[in-house]
Amino acid sequence: MPGREVSVSMDTGNDKKHVRSFWQKNVMLIFGAVWLVLGLGALAGGAYAFRLNQRYAREGVTVEGVVLTRSVSVSRAGVRTKTPTTHHDVTYRFQTPDGTTHEGADSLDEDLWNSLREQGPVTIQYLASDPSTSRVSDASRDTWLRAVPAASLAASAALLWCPIYGAGSKQPAAIETGRSCCCASRHWA
Repeated sequence: MPGREVSVSMDTGNDKKHVRSFWQKNVMLIFGAVWLVLGLGALAGGAYAFRLNQRYAREGVTVEGVVLTRSVSVSRAGVRTKTPTTHHDVTYRFQTPDGTTHEGADSLDEDLWNSLREQGPVTIQYLASDPSTSRVSDASRDTWLRAVPAASLAASAALLWCPIYGAGSKQPAAIETGRSCCCASRHWA
């Protein structure tokens, strides 16, 4: 096209330096963002389990059921755990007072799992408003303990994120003006 100039740069060395520089400058920001997302996800999971426990306390109905199967599965060692994790699972059947039959499954601690036998009795707790939501009622449920580490993980990520994010591009302006560069009450002067 006449009157239009197109400039093409073949220098890929500058592009690589720019990309490397971006990662070097923002590694802590990315690290903080990953921890924040993981912490918020864990916090949401803990909050869900806590709310479900509250629902069981309010509207839980306890009935006798029958153990259908017992199984043990071993998960491989992962990033967080260096050793394999053993899961003790049961499936069960129970009947509501209106005669409807429901089946469910639950993961139990080893002691409770060992006390149950296939085709033997088991105490089940289900939600009156939703009988398909059920669990073995004798299982210890300290799910609120899951929310505590998740909350601390999210809070620590937020505390890491805030100064790092603010220190990235706003620090020079903050030094000149004497204003805070991030959400923390830290002033650069």
